[in-house]
Amino acid sequence: MVKKTNDIRFELKDKLWWWGSNILGFIASVVLIVSFVLTLPFRNYGSAGMRFAVRLIFVCFLIGVFVGSYLYYIPHQSPDFGNKTKYFIVNRGDTVYDIGHKLYKMGAISGEFSFVVFSRLLGHSRKLKSGRYAIKPKTSMSEIFRILTEGAAVPFNITIPEGLTVAQTADLLDRQLNFNKDEFLRICSDKKLDLSFYEAVIMASLIEKEAMIDDERPLISAVYHSRLKKRMRLQCDPSVIYALGGLNRPLYYKDLEINSPYNTYRYYGLPPGPICSPGKASLEAAVNPADVDYLYFVARGDGSHIFSVTNREHINAKNRIKRAKRLGLLP
Repeated sequence: MVKKTNDIRFELKDKLWWWGSNILGFIASVVLIVSFVLTLPFRNYGSAGMRFAVRLIFVCFLIGVFVGSYLYYIPHQSPDFGNKTKYFIVNRGDTVYDIGHKLYKMGAISGEFSFVVFSRLLGHSRKLKSGRYAIKPKTSMSEIFRILTEGAAVPFNITIPEGLTVAQTADLLDRQLNFNKDEFLRICSDKKLDLSFYEAVIMASLIEKEAMIDDERPLISAVYHSRLKKRMRLQCDPSVIYALGGLNRPLYYKDLEINSPYNTYRYYGLPPGPICSPGKASLEAAVNPADVDYLYFVARGDGSHIFSVTNREHINAKNRIKRAKRLGLLP
């Protein structure tokens, strides 16, 4: 990734404005100091010297308010901006200088310096949010700050055609979103928890079919991850049901003998593909398993499960559930 810089890239007009304002401020300061020194002999507020100093300060204040309001509330777009809405992107990590430079280059503001100054003086610099923003013709700087601080971003509408490879998708997104495609490719090829993106989806599909309670999804994920690390079969009932084409009855022991790569009682590792379309909660659980040592779980029959660390605990849990069902305490 390209390292961002905070260098100020002011244009000539910004530099002239900068030096002009500094010179004006210096002259005003000298005048005020001289006026103060000259009025030292006069201690009452009715003296001519004190009245002059107060009036000078007031006039300088009015000039500052007038100039600031003119720059802040009146649109100052360049003729190059045109009469159509334009879009620009604030990336995560962009500084106020970066944003001001982008706005100036697209003609939305008359200068970067004024944008930086108002951002600092009015406390906007820490409130600017990333996103894609629409700037309409005749938009003032105050309105630009409003949409940036409120995060009034315009969503992207992007169609990814069927058949594109990951690299081609990265090129498409790079052209339309102006983002770092190398980072996108790195994330797509990165393994979380030794899982590829596709394997994480497979894991999530198993969790989706096993879990009925959201709080248990990270626990079920932890069991599967632990079993994979220990080279234990996953023994996921829904994967067997998927291999059998779907069932409306409980699994029998003979069902566990089916010769299918989706039979996780017979074959090690994840099945070759997802067994359903997982939801967001299962996808998150697949890559964020709970920090527990469970290796087993058994369904109670009411949607919840009992989790165990050892096989002995697991057998005892199954026996307790069987007794509870015989007594009618569980469905």
